[in-house]
Amino acid sequence: DFKLRPFQREIVESIYAEDATGNRFVRQALITMPRKNGKTGLTAPLALLHFCGPEAVERGQVYSAAAERQQAALLFNEMKAMIERDSVLKERVIVREFVKQLEDVKTGSVFFAISAEATTKHGFSANCWIYDELAQAKDRKLYDVLSTSTAAHKEPLSIIISTQSHDPNHIMSELVDYGLRVNSREITDPAFYASIYTAPEDSNPWDE
Repeated sequence: DFKLRPFQREIVESIYAEDATGNRFVRQALITMPRKNGKTGLTAPLALLHFCGPEAVERGQVYSAAAERQQAALLFNEMKAMIERDSVLKERVIVREFVKQLEDVKTGSVFFAISAEATTKHGFSANCWIYDELAQAKDRKLYDVLSTSTAAHKEPLSIIISTQSHDPNHIMSELVDYGLRVNSREITDPAFYASIYTAPEDSNPWDE
């Protein structure tokens, strides 16, 4: 069983909210919080949902992205552990450990763990992608490639889950600023969801 904490339930319910026609309207979700708050444990089942669950599409492509290969593999490892604990998924999912790939023989969907260390990829057609610790990315090349890879899908979803960046010009900082403006209703954008856990800049760091 997968049990959600109240704040995690709020995130999941917000991302998967539906409009009057029963379609999801969130296309990009930004989740930022301090380290050690279960980010990978939260996103692994969401990746499985789009890879081999009710949100999966025929011959879909799901990606886990990160600045470094080791970071990108964290989500793969968590998904693999969940698959191995489920007898049905264990039968239908092929695990390719060396290249950090999964294949669902029922839908033909594939999952890839990729990193920005490799040459920037092209030719993606992602129905779902998750960028883990975007704040660590040296540039936005992989982010941009993934962002433009979902056009062929009806209800694609991208999830950025990361701590914040100290660089105000970083793509992560741009997304946080945009999310704050959406949350304050300065900007109306129902396709963008932001869950931002942060302390005010003028907070006393020694105040418990």
